[in-house]
Amino acid sequence: MRAYLTVVVGGGVPQNLERTVRFDARPLIFNTSLTPARNVRHRIKSAIFPIPLPDDFDQSIAPEEETGGNLVGAHQNAQMMGIVEDYVPDEQVEDIKIGKSQQGVYTWGIVTYEDVFGESHTTRFCQRLTWLPPENRVFGYYIPGRDDAD
Repeated sequence: MRAYLTVVVGGGVPQNLERTVRFDARPLIFNTSLTPARNVRHRIKSAIFPIPLPDDFDQSIAPEEETGGNLVGAHQNAQMMGIVEDYVPDEQVEDIKIGKSQQGVYTWGIVTYEDVFGESHTTRFCQRLTWLPPENRVFGYYIPGRDDAD
């Protein structure tokens, strides 16, 4: 059996201007197989976009933004982190966190890896995050038509 990597909703941090913290998403790369994935690399972005995500959304990420090169063992995971580039106005933060706004925190990317047979594989993902009160527990939505794996 070859390694098969999927990306699941992990965690995230909501924006907090007092602490100079921007929204970020922390999806998990999860190896669902019985063999390790080698040379695991990823590219990830996060941003605030309209809900629902526009059909013309460009999911590409520049190759030079790739990081990693690690091993993910069988049934193990690795965390990624995509930080939103800009702050949103303070008065919009709570509505974005709970999904009440017309905008949401999205994260998307690509994971590339090699199986034990030396073959290369790719997994693409796209998710939207919300933070559930009162503990700010992260809940995510997979965006239809935006996930793919070979």
